[in-house]
Amino acid sequence: QPTPQPAPTAVDDAPLAQVSCRPNPVHDVLLLEHTEEVVAWTLFNALGQLVAYRNFTPAPQQQIVVSDLPAGYYLLRLEAAGISRTLPLLKE
Repeated sequence: QPTPQPAPTAVDDAPLAQVSCRPNPVHDVLLLEHTEEVVAWTLFNALGQLVAYRNFTPAPQQQIVVSDLPAGYYLLRLEAAGISRTLPLLKE
């Protein structure tokens, strides 16, 4: 009889689980930390419209300049190794 395998654990094991963004709300520059696995990000406005997209070389920290965006609610989608994570973002 096959040996039972442990069930996959929650999101904590995913490469994007530890990524954080601050400050949130943001005024000018958003700092992303723990982005060693992140290869791209996409920013959408509250209507779901694409606002910005960037590829980058994975590094421990990344910065996103948002000073030219109007105030409002945004969604930041991070991509890594075929998975993605979406974070809410408030621009003041």
